[in-house]
Amino acid sequence: MILARYNPKIIVYDVNPSFDLLKGDNAKYLGDLRTYWQEPGVSNVVYSVDSCERYKLKSMMYCYNSIWLQMLSDNIRPQSSNEKGFVGVNMVMEYEPTKSEATSSITYDTLKLFYLERFIQDCKHHHVTLLFSLSPLYRANSIEVFQPLESLCKKYGVPLINHYNDRRFSTNRNYFYDSVHMNRTGAIAFSSCLASELKRIIENKITMGIIKELSRFAIYLVKRKSYKVKVYNGCEIESLKGLTGREYFHGYYDKSPEQNGKVLYHEMGMNKVSIILKDLVSGEERQIGVSNAFNWQMGARALWIDDDIVSYNDFEDGKYISKWVSESNNAVVKKIPMPTMDIWKQKYILTTNFQRLRSVDPHYSYNCLPEMDEDTFRNYEHDGVWMYDIEKEEKKLLLSISEILKCKGNLLYEEGRHAINHIMIAPDGQSFIFIHRYKYNGKRYDRLMCYDFKNLKCLLDDPVQSHFCWLDADNIMGYCEYEGKIGWYETNTKSGEVKKLEELTKAHPKNGHPTPYGEWIVVDSYPDLSRMQSLYAYNRDTKEVILLAEFFHDLKHKEYTRCDLHPRFTDDGKAIYIDTLYSGKRQLCKLCVNLN
Repeated sequence: MILARYNPKIIVYDVNPSFDLLKGDNAKYLGDLRTYWQEPGVSNVVYSVDSCERYKLKSMMYCYNSIWLQMLSDNIRPQSSNEKGFVGVNMVMEYEPTKSEATSSITYDTLKLFYLERFIQDCKHHHVTLLFSLSPLYRANSIEVFQPLESLCKKYGVPLINHYNDRRFSTNRNYFYDSVHMNRTGAIAFSSCLASELKRIIENKITMGIIKELSRFAIYLVKRKSYKVKVYNGCEIESLKGLTGREYFHGYYDKSPEQNGKVLYHEMGMNKVSIILKDLVSGEERQIGVSNAFNWQMGARALWIDDDIVSYNDFEDGKYISKWVSESNNAVVKKIPMPTMDIWKQKYILTTNFQRLRSVDPHYSYNCLPEMDEDTFRNYEHDGVWMYDIEKEEKKLLLSISEILKCKGNLLYEEGRHAINHIMIAPDGQSFIFIHRYKYNGKRYDRLMCYDFKNLKCLLDDPVQSHFCWLDADNIMGYCEYEGKIGWYETNTKSGEVKKLEELTKAHPKNGHPTPYGEWIVVDSYPDLSRMQSLYAYNRDTKEVILLAEFFHDLKHKEYTRCDLHPRFTDDGKAIYIDTLYSGKRQLCKLCVNLN
């Protein structure tokens, strides 16, 4: 409910053993939740405490049973106060409380611990800095009662600020008005102490961020080269339209932007992209669409259907869709009730849930819809790989995430947060690969899967599976981890045979995006310490590796806004299109090559 309105930067959670950890009557707290039971995620919490609540809440009056008298009283005689925030009681405890029971008799509440861990995971997922605090308890000698909390903090790397048995407070009766609650004097003293500690933790985090950025800049100053772009082996580079007021790019590396003498690309606007066609002969540029559903890696997934029709993803009536535009008629000729990730001819479309991707792989998601609520996200039976039959105009769930989870392989953390990405259809349309990506405890894990519309298999299941391409109807290649070693590998999707590309891995041992043409494969790289991105060509027959070009990538663009080269061959193999920042602005360029 909080995340529906805003995303907090920092949460300081003061843990109370009886409320947050120990076995007790959870039902007595349901009164405050029942009025919100229709909000996403709340009903599951209520039902987990008492399964009978699902039947009681059929009555809309039931949720107000415990509070209607208070509501009536508040409306007749509203309580008002000029106080802002917490005000401590001006009383001092005048008795000596009995010693608390030994920790051996303590029983922990598994349901409370489950939701406490879920809360930690949600904070990690939403990049919220979480700190746990233990307020002083009079005469407390140890924090054994917090053992499950300490384990969770160690597991997830969450700071725990302990003043529970801090003798500066716990031995001073003048700070308490009972053994659990501090009075005004104690609250002021403790708040001052806690505030200084929070300030130090926050400042340290900010300082570490600044140090990291300064270190990157210092390394760049030492390593930087005297040029922003350099081509080798007779290559020539040309900008599609030169530097303009707006940034423009094509997108992903698996589809060429050029067809029949025209180039397709995205031009950035304010929170939207324009879909542009440029005639390479006349130089004419024409806008054929506008989309709010885009990201920097794939744009709006604009791609050619044939020489006349272009497809791109959009957001309309609260849903992600695909639009087909006829270039000759300058009109939308078809709307597909789901977005496109890949398409085979004009037979079928495959896609993933882009809303789900916001929670696992946000660089490839769209931002027109909020993140899924937890109940919807965990509904793995009704989401996964979606298929649209173009001829029959039918949409169906082809492969659910639940089915994918049953294909075990090396599935490390089934309880993680799961999504599907990078769907790529084989050249003959008889199978496709995709990445099963999941996160657990803030760390990402991948599995490369293959489905032939009958059988699902896990091809590669080491944690790092990055970018792949089809070489033919049976074989793929890409950058991945196999048997604990990361590099470039070829994999046969039928036999499962894996072969390391030793020469390519030795010359270019880093991650990138591969695109094939005949016996040649072109791969790019992420920026090195000098902030240069390299473009290599690898010959599968001769094992030759050639450096084609280097492009500068600045420090300003990073993570979500980074600009990968995403190389794509033209249909004749004589040129490679790339997206690049070397000029200071994102632009689409054409690198003419001679690889014969």
